Amino acid sequence: MNIVWQKEYNVNVIEIDDHYQRLVGSFNHLVRMVKRGVHAAEISSAVDNIQQQSQDCFNAEELYFNKLGFIAPTGYRKGQAVCLLKLNLFKQSYDEKQPLINLAHVEGIARALLGHVATSHKEFNHFMKEHGIRRFIKAHA
Repeated sequence: MNIVWQKEYNVNVIEIDDHYQRLVGSFNHLVRMVKRGVHAAEISSAVDNIQQQSQDCFNAEELYFNKLGFIAPTGYRKGQAVCLLKLNLFKQSYDEKQPLINLAHVEGIARALLGHVATSHKEFNHFMKEHGIRRFIKAHA
């Protein structure tokens, strides 16, 4: 499994797109670690990193959504919560039991995240087009 960032996931907000592309890279790194069978502490640390990156992505989105006046779709926050919950449950289970991790676990989490991204970014892209916003670089500008 290799997670591939799709062009349609981009929202032309540099910070958001960069956050998510790094997050996809971190998932791919975790997959490589699992395939190599690295030590449990390394996998746990990688999941910690993915949890923090996910939260950073969601926080950046919220900042831009608020700045631009975009009202996220009803399921947006639920999608975020599902992604974070899956990561937390996986991390808790892994740290407590240190089971043999398999790629199905990582794939399930990645699918939840990419499903959320595909949905929320599609809505945000539509909003950007409706309002004639081609590119937005800094929420603090």
